[in-house]
Amino acid sequence: MNFELTLFTSTDIQGLIELSASVGWDYDAYEIETIMAAGRIVGHKNMEGKIVSSAAIIPYDTNVASIGMVIVHEQCRGFGLGRIVTQACINSVSAETAILLVPTKEGEPLYQKMGFTTVEHVHKYLADKFVETTSEADFLGTITEFQEQDFEQLVKLDAEAFGDSRRIFLRKRIQQSQRCVVVKNQDNQMIGYA
Repeated sequence: MNFELTLFTSTDIQGLIELSASVGWDYDAYEIETIMAAGRIVGHKNMEGKIVSSAAIIPYDTNVASIGMVIVHEQCRGFGLGRIVTQACINSVSAETAILLVPTKEGEPLYQKMGFTTVEHVHKYLADKFVETTSEADFLGTITEFQEQDFEQLVKLDAEAFGDSRRIFLRKRIQQSQRCVVVKNQDNQMIGYA
């Protein structure tokens, strides 16, 4: 089969949504626009122009980047497309850049062959519906809507969790989100956000 490696643009968003859905993922236009605004998405198209693979890289503010959205359409697996798009992402940043990713179980063998090592585990929680609670009895703090004056504290807290500042990504992600809330302790210091 013949595949063309390309840098995706906003005209490819619908095709990326369809690729995401083909593997049971739920990327939407807002998320993809955020990734494109903060980083870049590469992948392959088949001879008919259909997107059959993708990978995204989001450089952080200094010397760290994150790879995600590594997807290969089920009908196009076994051709090395996952390795090619992941390597294209790696090659797009300097050799001094530390790269992190959160693999699926299916992707782990590929990343291990490429030299990635496990340093920590991430757990993802999903809910069928969101139940808002106003009870603050379980902790000593407050949950409030994000305000612009919270941004610097949010960037600092996020950098502590991710090992580098992700200012551009966070700005785009907050703009894209339907809602952003922050959690502050009794001293008005941010201890969480969503």
